Amino acid sequence: MDTIKSKAKKSPPYKSILFWGLPFITLLAVFILVSLAKNVPGFSGGLKEALATYQLALAIVAFCFTTIIQWLIAYNSNRPSPLEEQQIINRHLRDEYAASEQLLVKQFGKFASDRSFTFISKEDLPAIHSRVYAEDRLIQRGELSICDEAIRAFDYYFANTERVLEEALNLLQKEEVKETPNRHIKESVIIQLIKFLHECTLTLHYETGMKVINLEHSDINAYQDAFFETLHLTSFLDGKLAPIVRRMATPPSTECSKSQEDIQDMFLTAHDIAESLATSSEGATFSGLCTSIQLRSIIKQAQGSPLYLLACQVIQDIVLEPLLNENKNIGAVQVDDDYPKYDIYNQAGEKNLTLGYEEIDENTLILTLSGEGENIKATVRFIDSEKKKFVVDRDMGGSFTLECKSAINRHLF
Repeated sequence: MDTIKSKAKKSPPYKSILFWGLPFITLLAVFILVSLAKNVPGFSGGLKEALATYQLALAIVAFCFTTIIQWLIAYNSNRPSPLEEQQIINRHLRDEYAASEQLLVKQFGKFASDRSFTFISKEDLPAIHSRVYAEDRLIQRGELSICDEAIRAFDYYFANTERVLEEALNLLQKEEVKETPNRHIKESVIIQLIKFLHECTLTLHYETGMKVINLEHSDINAYQDAFFETLHLTSFLDGKLAPIVRRMATPPSTECSKSQEDIQDMFLTAHDIAESLATSSEGATFSGLCTSIQLRSIIKQAQGSPLYLLACQVIQDIVLEPLLNENKNIGAVQVDDDYPKYDIYNQAGEKNLTLGYEEIDENTLILTLSGEGENIKATVRFIDSEKKKFVVDRDMGGSFTLECKSAINRHLF
C-alpha cells in the first residue's frame, strides 16, 4: 500500500528546470543591485566597502532563501488531495487485478487444457479469480490478495474430503473382513460418501465460484478429479494458500494429513468398491447405485410370496418407521435373508440389536428383536383365506414396538 501511495505523488520539484529559475534570477538580481549600490554617491565609504566585500555572500543568501521558499511552496502543492490519491490507488488496484486475472487465464488455463481438466475449465477461471480475490470488495480491502472466505473454503474442502474418505474406507474395510459382508452396509456407505464429497464441492462453488458437479450422474472418479484439480489451482495461486499447499504436498502420510498418493489410492479403492456394487446401466454413479438398490428390491418383492410382502409392510410401517422417527440417533441397515431383516445401530455405528422374522407356516411369521440378551417377539399372521387381512399380536404391534423402544434405550445409549 505504501508503494501505491508513493506512486500517487508527483515528480520531485528539484527535477524541474523551472524550479531553479527563480533562485538563479534572484541570485543575479541581488548581485547586480549590490554592484549598482556601490556606485551610489549618497552612500558612505564604509557601506560601499561592506557591499563590495559581501556582494557574493548576499547573492548566495538570497539564492538560498529563495530556494527554501520555493521548496516549501512546491512541497505543499506537490501533495495530492485525498481524492486524487484514492483515484490513483483504485486505478492501480484495478490494473493489478486485471494483470493477475490475465496471468491465471493464460498460464493455468493452458495447464488445465493440456491436462484435460473436467472440474476446472478455462472459461470458469475469470469467475473463480473474481471470487477468490473478492473483486466486489477490491477497493474496500485496498489490496490484491486472496480473501479469507476463499482460504477457509479451500482448507475446509481438503480437510473434510480427506476425512470422509478415510472414515468411509475404515467402515468398508471393517465390513469386508467379516465372514459374510453386508452388501447393504457397503452400498449405504458408498452412497453417503458420494453425498458428502458432493457437499464438500458445494462449499467451493459457494465460496470460490467453481462449478457444481451433477450429483446424480457423477461417480467417485469425478470427485477425485475435482480434488486434484483444485489442489493444482491452489498451488498456482499460492500466496496466503501456501500453508494449505505445503500440508497437502507433504510426501509421507502423517496423523494429520495423508500424502497425495495415499489420497489417490483411497479414491481408487472407494471407486472399485462402488463399481462392484453397481448393477444398473448407469454404472457406479450416485443415481446408478440408488437404481441398483431399487431394482433389487422391486425384483425381490415381485418374486416374493404374500407372506413376504406382509413381512415387508409390517417391519417398515409398524415397527421401523416409528422407531426411527422418534429417535434420530439410531439407524437400521438391511441384512440379506429370506425375509426382511435389519440390524439396528447406535450413533457410534456399533451393531447391538437385530430385527428379523422366523417363518412358522404359510400364514404366520414370528417377528423378533434379538441381541444383547433381548428376545422380544410378536406374531404376524393372515386372518383370511385371501391373505388380505392380518394382525400383529392383538394390538397391531403396539406392545411390541413399545418393548423395542425400551430395549433400544437400554442397550444403544
